Amino acid sequence: MATEIKQWREEVENFIPSLDGVDCDEAVIKTCIDLCEFSKIWTVPLPPIDIVVIEAATDIAFVSGAPCTITSTVIDFTDYFAAAENIVTDHQSSEIDEADNTGPFLLETVAANLLTLNSTENLVSETAGDSTYLSKSDYSLSSSDGTIVEVRKVKFDGKEIDEKGEYWLDDHVPNWRINMAAAPIYYTVDRERNLTLVPIPSQGIENGLKVWVSLKPLRSATSVETFLYTDWLEAIVDGALARLLTMASKPWRDFDAGNYYRKRYENHRYKALQRARLGYSKARNMGLSA
Repeated sequence: MATEIKQWREEVENFIPSLDGVDCDEAVIKTCIDLCEFSKIWTVPLPPIDIVVIEAATDIAFVSGAPCTITSTVIDFTDYFAAAENIVTDHQSSEIDEADNTGPFLLETVAANLLTLNSTENLVSETAGDSTYLSKSDYSLSSSDGTIVEVRKVKFDGKEIDEKGEYWLDDHVPNWRINMAAAPIYYTVDRERNLTLVPIPSQGIENGLKVWVSLKPLRSATSVETFLYTDWLEAIVDGALARLLTMASKPWRDFDAGNYYRKRYENHRYKALQRARLGYSKARNMGLSA
């Protein structure tokens, strides 16, 4: 359920009667964003994601050129991949070929039997015959409800896996960007919210990836999740007042009052942070629901 931002107007205008509605709405949405970003109080599961792998194909050929391409005689690549995605490959039957054509490769276009790589990518020509795996190497995370602040939990095929940073992986897991295995044990997320499983899966699994994320509202949002109004009304009113009362060149500005409400709001933020960590149950579990 969603509550319109303008629902806060009456509460805020009780303290600033001359307040303009537009200024009020902007202060409220900025406060909602800050509260969610700081506390991670808004955590939701994303829709399950398919693990995308072409397994043990023997008709895959690699063609060097301008641009380079990957071809198949029978596989419809559009069933698996899309333009602007990254893939890696693994040659199961030829150790000599392991060093070549592994990727990651950025796809420029995807057609039925033809993958065209970005012009910056290079391939070594290789005829079909090897038992070859092609796997999507990362998964773009997004939500129509808001902006992702943080990935909180990841499950692969029902088993929770650990988060690691890219620097840690560079130091501890050689070739982690291209290595493939039946099941990953780690994941990492870059600044663009692309999630990479480590090792990269070598088996396709429908709905095999489940991800829980913390969200914050969009700056352009005109409504937010209702729990922000029912559970954190006072917090958001205090945060909005702190912003409004310290705005320069406004007739209602009052820096002393603004600092007072800012301190109140900061206390609310830490309470929200604790609530996000402990949950709403008496058991005080940190775990997210499966």
